[in-house]
Amino acid sequence: MFFLSRFYYNPLDVGKPEDFVSLKTLSDKINADFQLDGNRIFFISLSLRAFFFFLLWPRKIYKK
Repeated sequence: MFFLSRFYYNPLDVGKPEDFVSLKTLSDKINADFQLDGNRIFFISLSLRAFFFFLLWPRKIYKK
């Protein structure tokens, strides 16, 4: 049970910058609470459509 108590869920909309702020706030709080010194793992799940957008997006910028 101790291991599972260290899991956190933070829903995020990649189109809303304020959601990334809330993720950073949560990450900083967990870092301070458990004295992690920045040692953490993120698992970010994206829809297939969003994944391909982020995969191809930089190429579209550099081709202009």
